[in-house]
Amino acid sequence: MEIVKDMLLVLGGSMLGVTVMCLMNASAAAD
Repeated sequence: MEIVKDMLLVLGGSMLGVTVMCLMNASAAAD
């Protein structure tokens, strides 16, 4: 089940990265 854990970590990490990028883009556009 280690593979499932790794997949979840990668999925969560990429989703977090996308969210951060969206927030940064939004704040940059707001300036």
